[in-house]
Amino acid sequence: MPTRSLLTALLTTVTLSAPAAALTIPSFEKSAVFTQFKLVDSDSWALNDGGMNFLYHFQHPNGVDDLTIEAGPSRTSVKRLSVQFPSDLGVNRVTGRERAFVQAALAVFAPKVDQKAVMAYIDRQVNTSYDGGSRSFPRKTFGPIQVYAGRTQGTIIGFETR
Repeated sequence: MPTRSLLTALLTTVTLSAPAAALTIPSFEKSAVFTQFKLVDSDSWALNDGGMNFLYHFQHPNGVDDLTIEAGPSRTSVKRLSVQFPSDLGVNRVTGRERAFVQAALAVFAPKVDQKAVMAYIDRQVNTSYDGGSRSFPRKTFGPIQVYAGRTQGTIIGFETR
């Protein structure tokens, strides 16, 4: 396995009634995301505030581009997961293997959240373009997490703890 790195990936959300145990990088790396999808590369780097970011590249179903997941801000407390698709997604819903990738990521990040409600929100937002990057995307709260989705140069879907 390549060195630990930042992770960028697709997530699926589930509406949580109570917070789950804190997700850690080691537990994320043992999750279904890593068993169901082929890891291509990974990286990590220190943040100015003392935290760490982790980046993971997974083989895209089209065999050309990578799907990425970014996680952080530390090995012991993953408070953010974002999945990035290449710009070839097209104007439609996240479907097929891409959808399965997002759902697998969501299930790891927030296992008790209502996945259907989260995916419906993602479907409504995923084709909206924003100029300010993912920080400008509106957030919607589902239990203990916030979900965002939209387009910049590619498609980004993210999950954050509140």
